[in-house]
This record gives sequence, structure tokens and C-alpha cells, in this order.
Amino acid sequence: MFIWNILAPRHATPEQFSWLVALNAVAMISMNLLNARLLKNVDATKKLVIAGGLLAVVGVYLGVVGFLQLSLAYVVVGVIAYIGLLGLTAANAISAALASVQGSTGVLSGVNGVLQFGLGALASAVVSISVSVDATTMNYTMALCSLVTLFLSLSCISTNALRQ
Repeated sequence: MFIWNILAPRHATPEQFSWLVALNAVAMISMNLLNARLLKNVDATKKLVIAGGLLAVVGVYLGVVGFLQLSLAYVVVGVIAYIGLLGLTAANAISAALASVQGSTGVLSGVNGVLQFGLGALASAVVSISVSVDATTMNYTMALCSLVTLFLSLSCISTNALRQ
């Protein structure tokens, strides 16, 4: 009954919102554990490409949810899957990048942090300055970011092919 009370309306109460944030944290931690324990023998670039593809699927799903103005239940499912896959893509992106550089790992790590926070701030700004009063702009922004992630993760394949 509690889950239905969260998912049925178009808005969540502050208490329900805290549960949704916790679900997102659990999704990200679960994907990181899956990555570290079950997928540890799989190449980081391969995991990045697969996670980028899955993230794009979830992003398109969120775009459709926004376009159709579906209820909060559909948004919650999409956002939880998206956040979980962000945990998988971020960990494997930095792992693959660190494996490809030799002496500049500190610089690479710093650039990675700046890019993560900068792109997060930019996406947040886009959502916050919109005139939307529902999750539509957020859904479209997440969909666009997931498609960019797919493009960049697929570019890792061609970069690795050129090196070999």
C-alpha cells in the first residue's frame, strides 16, 4: 500500500520523496556491487558500451513517459533504472580511461570530476529554468544525456580499434 501511495499521485510528499531518494541510492550501490563482484572479469570498455546502450533505452523510455504525460509511477521506475545505470557507466568510463593512460592518471581523475559536476550542474540548470511544472523537462533532459552517453560509449569502440 505504501508504494502505491507514492506511485499513484503525480506528486510525492516530502516523506515519500525521501524514500525515492533512498531507492535511487540503493539502485546505484547495487549496480556498483554487480560491476565489482559479478562483472569483474569483463573488459571495462565492453561494460561501458553495454551500459551506455541500456542507459539509452531507459532514456528513450523516460522521453516517451514525458511525451505521454504518464503518472509518477512510470517516472520513478525510469529514474531508478537510470540512476542505477549511471553507477555502471561512470565506474567503467573512469576505469577504461585510466587503463588507457600511463602517467597522467591524477589529471584524468580531476578532469573526470570536473566533467561530472559540470555536466550535472548544466543539466540541473536546464531543468530548473524550464517553465515545466512536472517531470517532462527532466525526462527529456535525461533522455538527451543518455543518447549522448550512448554516442560517446560507442566512440570507445572505434578508439580501441584504432589503437590495436
